[in-house]
Amino acid sequence: MRVFRVGHREKTFTIADKPFPIGPYNRDDYNADLNTDMIRAHGGWGSHKHHPTPAADPYLNGVYSWEVCGFSSLGALLDWFETFLQTLDRNGYALWVYDVPDEDVRVGMRCGQLVFEPESAVKVSMSRLPLDPEQLALFDAEGTSSPDQG
Repeated sequence: MRVFRVGHREKTFTIADKPFPIGPYNRDDYNADLNTDMIRAHGGWGSHKHHPTPAADPYLNGVYSWEVCGFSSLGALLDWFETFLQTLDRNGYALWVYDVPDEDVRVGMRCGQLVFEPESAVKVSMSRLPLDPEQLALFDAEGTSSPDQG
């Protein structure tokens, strides 16, 4: 399955002896410029409908220690982080695209959110955020194709 994720361009954590980009909600890399506003927006009143935590999603029931979050489409990722794309870029985050075996992905009920096992993820591409119109045109209408950009 093609998986879309926001991850840091340089900062990683290690899983199964493999470095993997940390995500923007990583508590070990707290950054007030990014985290405070984004967590307030995603954790505020009504956010369970638009930004449910994996624990609030009945299809996911949380994230296991060997999993990370991602999205089933580029559109879902862009909707989730809509007003934070420039802030994410300023703080070193990028769009990562992976191919992950279906059996290593659990898809949530809402918002295109999913969790997957980074150990089995194969990088397809990495692009700066926000994507400009030329970059967006490289993805097909369903957000499943991408050139290798890094």
